Amino acid sequence: MGAGGYAQATGESWLKGGNDKATTAIILACVGLLCCGLLQFPAFYFGLQALKEADRRGGDGRGKAVLALALSGTFLAVWVLFLVAAMVSSGTQAGR
Repeated sequence: MGAGGYAQATGESWLKGGNDKATTAIILACVGLLCCGLLQFPAFYFGLQALKEADRRGGDGRGKAVLALALSGTFLAVWVLFLVAAMVSSGTQAGR
């Protein structure tokens, strides 16, 4: 432990090591939130591939893969709901 009872940083990031496909999927999911959801499909695909790879490796990177799938699925659902709301809104205004 370091001064004041706090642990010293090891310089290791949660992005380093483990599963590169999972890291790619997380980044695609987050960037895809800003790109009208278009990157959510590749993010979900990379997340599935990362999960398969993590299972082959004995679990290395499985948490990141699950996080990537959760993020991409959630962000994709948000964009679908946004598009449906926009269509409903434009449909009700066109009928006036």
